Amino acid sequence: MSSGKSSEREEVSFLVNLLERYSPTGSVEEARGYLVDKMREYGLHPTVLSRGGVLCQGGGRRRVLLCGHLDTVPGMIPVRFDGRILSGRGVVDAKGPLAAIVQALRLSVDEMDTGYVLIVSVDEEDGSVSTIEALERCRDGFMGAVVGEPSRTCGVTVSYYGMMAVEAFIQFKPMHPSASAWFGDPMERLFRFSITVSDRLRSRVGRKVVIQPIRSDRAQDYCRLSMEIRYPQDAGETVRSTLSEASKEFECEYRVLADIPPYTTPEDAEVLSRMLNSIRASGLEPRLIRKTSTSDMNIIGTFYDVPCVAYGPGNPRLSHTWYERIRIQDYLKSVEVLCRFLKGNF
Repeated sequence: MSSGKSSEREEVSFLVNLLERYSPTGSVEEARGYLVDKMREYGLHPTVLSRGGVLCQGGGRRRVLLCGHLDTVPGMIPVRFDGRILSGRGVVDAKGPLAAIVQALRLSVDEMDTGYVLIVSVDEEDGSVSTIEALERCRDGFMGAVVGEPSRTCGVTVSYYGMMAVEAFIQFKPMHPSASAWFGDPMERLFRFSITVSDRLRSRVGRKVVIQPIRSDRAQDYCRLSMEIRYPQDAGETVRSTLSEASKEFECEYRVLADIPPYTTPEDAEVLSRMLNSIRASGLEPRLIRKTSTSDMNIIGTFYDVPCVAYGPGNPRLSHTWYERIRIQDYLKSVEVLCRFLKGNF
């Protein structure tokens, strides 16, 4: 993985410094400045794009796409490191995985058997516009993609749910709140609509479907409820038909604001076998992980037709929590795995 303790110190120091630069979506400037300076030091020639993302390219025409994100959810967590456990906002989701990719590229760039493109998103937690801009710059010639997301170091994520953003709403004649005793409350109808959709989808799809109300608001003559529906492969049409059926029943309207399809890695994808072999060669037993969340893997795999896996240190269950932490040895082992992947050394 590294030439000695001095290299390991660089790998750890890089991650600690990245964590100390708090970077919730929309406020990534300090962390991005540090990242870009280090990339230049490593000889990776970064370019900051108009939407704020960072793009690095090198090597031959047959390339591997590496993608991570610098932004985090809000909520600062003090950075603490006792030599064994490192905690801080984003160490799991997903500065730890991003740092592992950057450090593996630093250590491997002169020995890689493919070219590379590295994309660092700054808004993965809110739409991934910067990811899409970078992909439009370099969309062809990829053997596969590795997205930096937590997978417990020995795991490879091969499946993500889709996510449909839905806004339901009712328009009505202005009335005094007390009139709801006779005519019913429109906002209550929207919540009952949401619960009915949830119950029917869980019955019809036969697998876990996640429906999460995000926000609600009302004015004198309308009310609305925004929600996110996370659904598995081949369930998109069932989601849409259930929404349509329930909206008629509860006399409300709805619109789909966004629909990110599910993604599953093809079983014969070179990027998957290469990652599994790299994990085995590093002395670990690989396992496949399927997640009910979404990531840039959905965008890269579905809209750009690039075979993808997601990989990195950290327990995914700690993502977005107040308990984000990783074992530093897991991080260093992830760097080793990624070095093997990039060099074809397995």
